[in-house]
Amino acid sequence: MFKRDSRKPNGVGSRCKGCNKSSEPIPHKAFHRLKAKQKLYDIEIETTKEEVAQIFELFEGRCAYCNIEESEETGTFHLEHIIPMSREGSRHHVSNLAISCASCNAKKNKRPLIEFYLMHKPFTGAMLDFIFIYVARFSGRTPEEVAKEFYAEVAEVDDDEQT
Repeated sequence: MFKRDSRKPNGVGSRCKGCNKSSEPIPHKAFHRLKAKQKLYDIEIETTKEEVAQIFELFEGRCAYCNIEESEETGTFHLEHIIPMSREGSRHHVSNLAISCASCNAKKNKRPLIEFYLMHKPFTGAMLDFIFIYVARFSGRTPEEVAKEFYAEVAEVDDDEQT
């Protein structure tokens, strides 16, 4: 299926839709996947393509959780929700999005950030601190407030499991 192009006399472009999408920058592809996920979860998208591009720049093309660099071996990185979409308080907002490799994204799944940090050896304290600073910057809070909130979430999970 060729892409429509109003500049062409017959209205059809010379590239198929798949080829056209493959030439898009990675952050733009990630944004389109985010929009597709909106259909699964009734959560408003509060970010732009430009902000998604900023996220990729801030993490310097490295996984937020294991610090591996994106490559052919690791595959395309995912735009990952720090607070999973299945949890209360999750947002499609720049303060809740990071990039991760497919492996870390699958392992983190629906886990709270601190629980994942405690179980996933490549995820270092320095990387966790960076995420606290990152979330604080885009949510208008201090890194200490952000850390306290994430640690409190794990305490709530522990309380729920004991009852």
